[in-house]
Amino acid sequence: MGVTQLASMNEAEAQDRPRPKLDVVICHDGPIWELDWYANALGDFELTVHRSPDFSLVIPGALYMLHGSLGFAKLPKEFLARVKAAGNCGVIHLGDEFFRGPYSIYGNFAYAIRTHFAEFLQSPAVLQIPLGYSNNMQPTRGLPASLRKYAWAFTGAKGPARVKIGKQWESFAAGRNFLYLVDLREGVSHLSRQQFLDLLTDSAFVPCPMGNAHLESLRIYEALERGAIPIVSTRKRLAYFDKVLGAGHPIPQFGDWATARAWAEDIYSRPADLDRLQADIQDWWAAKKAEVRQTVGAFVTAGMTGAFRATLERDFAHRSSLLTQPARLWELYRHHDASAMRGRVQITSRKIAKQLGVIGGAAK
Repeated sequence: MGVTQLASMNEAEAQDRPRPKLDVVICHDGPIWELDWYANALGDFELTVHRSPDFSLVIPGALYMLHGSLGFAKLPKEFLARVKAAGNCGVIHLGDEFFRGPYSIYGNFAYAIRTHFAEFLQSPAVLQIPLGYSNNMQPTRGLPASLRKYAWAFTGAKGPARVKIGKQWESFAAGRNFLYLVDLREGVSHLSRQQFLDLLTDSAFVPCPMGNAHLESLRIYEALERGAIPIVSTRKRLAYFDKVLGAGHPIPQFGDWATARAWAEDIYSRPADLDRLQADIQDWWAAKKAEVRQTVGAFVTAGMTGAFRATLERDFAHRSSLLTQPARLWELYRHHDASAMRGRVQITSRKIAKQLGVIGGAAK
């Protein structure tokens, strides 16, 4: 996605009212899959978007997009010192699914926005928002769920939990479902982008199991953007989606996929109820996106005045990776059930074996 697209999309959404100006600095040289989501979230501002992967650009009052999938430990100290001195800069913390931190980095900013909600990172100075959807979703309400080609569909990387879901769900609407598990080692590659979008549009239900290490995934919001009904996991130890989407959200959530399948099969047999649920979810999602935009707008506006700066520094300036490790591990543990935990052990064991040279290939 081009550097100017975030700003141009933002401009198209709100042309009839004056908006405060905001510089957004993208400090990442790779793709950012959720730029369209942030165009919605920052829709109350007139954006000027810059890209500075070498961390050389510091603008007073700017909002910095920093990718934290591998942690923040290697962020240049000189850059952080300049940002802190510049005054009331904000940070959008992207890709923190594994909670790698170190969160002391937040202390250099005046306010922080992040996805992948975590209880141990709650603070009045940190706004935690839904993960959102990937770029170029071409949103549509589409056909009523009862008229769609597939009762349910799932595509994603092959893993033990997803294989299990396929076995549990395969007889539900046999001949009217679609399961496609990607395994690059076996030569099974991903669907094209358009095939993926069409699949969402053609499906009544989209099961949304956890991502790599976290219950939330882009697939949930991608399904919503294409008018499908996502079904998500919940855990006994963690009512995650009640926290990130609000108690009372209409997205179906279940503790196990066998129970989810029984529920989906029942409501699928009642087309009027199915279509009513789909419409309710679509209306809720439109309202939720507007709510996120309003909340982010108010938070950034206050953050640019320095309203949260002292709180953010107090809550995070001294949070070392070592001190947050117990809370981090507990948070990750709560996202896993027994099946997901077995998969995590297998992945970790394979990485260690590759690092030791027991099996071929580079550790990833």
